[in-house]
Amino acid sequence: MSKYKIIVVVVFAFWAAWLPRPGLAQMAQGQYEEEAPVRTWNIFGPTGAAGLGLGETTFTQASDASVLFTNPALMTRLPRLAVSVSGSFQFASFFRYGPVNTGPVYTSGNAGLKITAADFAAVTVRVLGWRVGLGLALGEIYDRPPVEARSTQYTYLFSFKQAGYLRTLNLSLGREVAAGLSLGLGFNLVSGRWEWNLTDAWSGITISDIRTRSFKGYFFNGGLHWQASAGLSLAAAFRAPYQRKASSRSHLRYSAQAADILIQADGEDTFRQPLVLGLGLDWKLLDRLKLAGQVSYWNWSSYRASLFGEELTRDFRDVWKAGLGLEYMNWFRLFQQEFDLPSRIGLVYDPQPMNSPRSSYLNFSLGFGLQWKGVQLDLGTIIGAEKGSSWNLTANQIALTLTLSSGPKPAKG
Repeated sequence: MSKYKIIVVVVFAFWAAWLPRPGLAQMAQGQYEEEAPVRTWNIFGPTGAAGLGLGETTFTQASDASVLFTNPALMTRLPRLAVSVSGSFQFASFFRYGPVNTGPVYTSGNAGLKITAADFAAVTVRVLGWRVGLGLALGEIYDRPPVEARSTQYTYLFSFKQAGYLRTLNLSLGREVAAGLSLGLGFNLVSGRWEWNLTDAWSGITISDIRTRSFKGYFFNGGLHWQASAGLSLAAAFRAPYQRKASSRSHLRYSAQAADILIQADGEDTFRQPLVLGLGLDWKLLDRLKLAGQVSYWNWSSYRASLFGEELTRDFRDVWKAGLGLEYMNWFRLFQQEFDLPSRIGLVYDPQPMNSPRSSYLNFSLGFGLQWKGVQLDLGTIIGAEKGSSWNLTANQIALTLTLSSGPKPAKG
């Protein structure tokens, strides 16, 4: 378990007011409210390494089978059969989260969290003129840096853990409905789990707070792709708003020699997810050089979170996220075989939805690929720095995606 140098200030009145009635002391945590995903609130779907390195541009890029999570119309731009698997390593820094720097526990600086994960596995296939896609993805991660503080002099222990995930199972259909124009629609089932475990013990007295949630829900996503010319394509994508529900349980316990008090509660939590709309373009500037760009609108002002029937305060605003990337396609011959070597670079502007503090990430991305016949291996990384909260948070990710395909890609134009 990771340990941080922590200055601990515990006032028992805090536990009496905050733990039994969490709604009465909601701290303005901003970036990392308890339901916030790691790195950014603006997660449309999993991004393959190629799209990650190209400024997180996914609406027009048919780089791998992850397109069914973002714009299933792009399945028509893939070979007859495409199978992709992807994993990543993420690092993010935290300052204010849970009980850390919001009341009982203070840190001397930011805490860091490292996560290695399998991001997605997806397959697309052409069947009777249709494109069918099936994929499973790790949609969101809710982990936080664990905290533990001990004092042998005062027989004191404070510990905090939060962990969780959201999975997405996607089934998509796509079809070319006119020359160069494709449409796609996806149905997504979500499921997952969230856990919170806090213990405060001193001099024979222990206060513990354990909470769990089991997520469920569904939503639709879709889009269109238009190959306007051999060198230009345009796209639009959407994710419909939906209600993410959770069966929740809370155990709050006070244990001492003179008393043992247990307060239990069960309830249904809800998290109303926002509408997301996006536009993208892919423009061939030179024979080997192309420009990719996209913008997405996030209706975060409609976001609502309710725990045990009590609506939480989330003062959110609508935001626009933008990404821009360049890809240069090189190649070489080895043993009479031709290999493609794409190189990618990009920038992403990623504003967070909180009205206060106003916060945004500026991300730099870089990526490389190796393609030979039906085998494609892509490596992408993104490095982000946050401004606005005064906490100087960082959010970094490196991803590796392998795609195996058979059959030629559709001709452009």
